[in-house]
Amino acid sequence: MGAQSVQLDYLTWNEQYSVGVPLIDDQHKELFDRVNTLIALIRNRPTYYDTTTSREEMLELLAAFRSYADFHFSAEEQEMEKIECKDLDTQKELHADYVRDIDLFIGDIKKGEEIIASEVLAMLIDWLSNHVLEDDQKAFKHA
Repeated sequence: MGAQSVQLDYLTWNEQYSVGVPLIDDQHKELFDRVNTLIALIRNRPTYYDTTTSREEMLELLAAFRSYADFHFSAEEQEMEKIECKDLDTQKELHADYVRDIDLFIGDIKKGEEIIASEVLAMLIDWLSNHVLEDDQKAFKHA
């Protein structure tokens, strides 16, 4: 049974992602860099049930990504509090859901479940880029 790889493109930062808060923009750039590191890891290796080494690599990088995302979300929510963002509660829920999804992926890998890493990463990429372009833009531009 062979798994099919989803084609993943590297995330490229440009000004359309900027929310106008340098601290948050810098953290978004770091999240993009971390996603790109995950993309580089799984290119041509779509599954992570095949070897212990690749599972361990994926776990390590996902855990580091999750930790940084948690740090970033906390900082972002503090910035949103400062500007009295009307969507803060929604943002907190979205952030918690994203971290929960990452935790589920980490749990699946730890249990040795067969996953298609490229599909997992595609979901993480889509959520991150759409969240920054839509939800964060709305929160910071229309506080």
